[in-house]
Amino acid sequence: WLWSGFPARYPELKIAMAEGGIGWAAMLMDRLDDIMSRSGYGDGWPDPKNSPSEVLRRNFWFCMIEDASTICTRHRIGVENILFESDYPHGDGTWPDTQHVIERVLGALRDHFRPEFLNRVDEIVQFSRLRREDIDRVVDMQMIRLDQRLEEQDIRLILTPEAREKIADEGYDPAYGARPLKRVIQKRIQDPLAMEMLTGAVIPGDDVEVTVENDALVMTPKARPAP
Repeated sequence: WLWSGFPARYPELKIAMAEGGIGWAAMLMDRLDDIMSRSGYGDGWPDPKNSPSEVLRRNFWFCMIEDASTICTRHRIGVENILFESDYPHGDGTWPDTQHVIERVLGALRDHFRPEFLNRVDEIVQFSRLRREDIDRVVDMQMIRLDQRLEEQDIRLILTPEAREKIADEGYDPAYGARPLKRVIQKRIQDPLAMEMLTGAVIPGDDVEVTVENDALVMTPKARPAP
């Protein structure tokens, strides 16, 4: 993107880089300027008035997560270019204690950051942990999306209450909420159904009933009755 010419054409454009952590940004800035100064890549740089690092600071906001380990790089990046990111659980994040960590980190940031940066943090919204009963609604939403895709193939998926319950049980993790659910649906429903369609066991016009037998999900295709 830096070499596309867009920064020179739209100098007021702002792009938020929503990746956890900001430590890489300072390294990238040094790396780009070094490449420009000692290699042939600088010949194609479209903005002669600004270096790559200056363009990054001008056009980008860099989002940090609730990890203060890289805050020391903020002066290299510029605190006016840093956003604070706190969302779904990351493997290296602090969830479910995120809100407490944010409160502690932001409290410490008041001793380091200028008011201009802190004023950009409008509000801290606390999200409650997903409960097991919440997952049932997530299963329904995911299955609606799958039904919409299958409708294009004239195939209907019929999920029994027992099958729905089993998918929800397998897809719920107290630590990660609903994140594993998509993988469970992919592995238990979508992949086997795709194989059945490829082999011709399931064809357009079929209804596929998903039941539970011997603690396993079983799909049974049935020809739809003629209207």
